[in-house]
Amino acid sequence: MDPIRSKFGEIEKEEINLNEKMSYIEEYVMKYKSFSFRNLLDGQCGKMEMIVTFLCILELMKIGKINIVQD
Repeated sequence: MDPIRSKFGEIEKEEINLNEKMSYIEEYVMKYKSFSFRNLLDGQCGKMEMIVTFLCILELMKIGKINIVQD
């Protein structure tokens, strides 16, 4: 095992469906209209799910389905 991976401990594969995650985020946006990214991440199980959530948000911004504002 290389020294970089050894610092993370055991790496587990998480199966996350990108289409389902994007649908979940779209539904969340319709329900809450205005929310913080931190609130969206509440209930996310693992690191990979959080990363996929972030990537889905970027993709939804790119295609114009959501608008993000930062204070």
